Amino acid sequence: MSESNVMTTDIGQADNETKLTKRDLNKAVWYSILLQGTFNYENYQGLGWCAMLAPTLKKLFKDRPDELRQALSDNTAFFNTQPVVSTFLQGLTLSMYEGKEKFSTINNVRLSLFGPLAGVGDSIFWFTLLPIMVGICSSMAVGGNLLGPILYFIVYIAVFCTRFFFIRLGYNTGAKAVSQIGEQTKDLSVGASILGNTVIGALIATYIEFSVNVSIPVGEGDPLNLQEAFFDMIIPNLLPLLITLLICFFIKKKNVSPTIIILGILVMCVALARLGIV
Repeated sequence: MSESNVMTTDIGQADNETKLTKRDLNKAVWYSILLQGTFNYENYQGLGWCAMLAPTLKKLFKDRPDELRQALSDNTAFFNTQPVVSTFLQGLTLSMYEGKEKFSTINNVRLSLFGPLAGVGDSIFWFTLLPIMVGICSSMAVGGNLLGPILYFIVYIAVFCTRFFFIRLGYNTGAKAVSQIGEQTKDLSVGASILGNTVIGALIATYIEFSVNVSIPVGEGDPLNLQEAFFDMIIPNLLPLLITLLICFFIKKKNVSPTIIILGILVMCVALARLGIV
């Protein structure tokens, strides 16, 4: 992700009496369909998340174009969550913008919550409810029962409609939270930042896989696997961590384009695979 996307700012304190209505929240739910429309390996759902918020943010910042640009830029950073429950975070975020909360706090809250929400949403919808309904409805359809596909379609629509509930839940939660934040804003921001960094650390260990297949002959015994006997003995997932730190160095210190880094990683992986190192 580009450096501009991870920068935070404390603007957002100007007077603004614009309030969101139920109609605005309903419209925002339909924009949530865009979440995975521009999925990419630089910021995953980041652009789709920004598209979800953009129309409503334009209303909140209609007379403040500089703050609108900053808010849109902040929300193109790395983002990856479950689409159905994404509207909870959408409502929470919009509520905090409406409550004139600091942009840095909003960014830290978003960063700390999208991962846990993804786990909850995946567990409920992708791994439980929908697979069970697929099994039931498929069996009905195979048996010639027309109710099978109709029932699944109804359940799928019902799952989508929960987005309207989640955005209201997030919005109301945000409104209450913002009213109670007050002098605790700094502590909330620090806490959310720590949790966000923890989530990012977990993502590194989960999404980045890199190991070497080099073995060193040792006498007449079995060869010594460099990955198992050296790297894993120091710190598990040490190589993914080092690769991530190297990428951060190139992006933040050398201003290398993420596209160039992706191409470089692709070339490096192909070359190392051909040499039998990975």
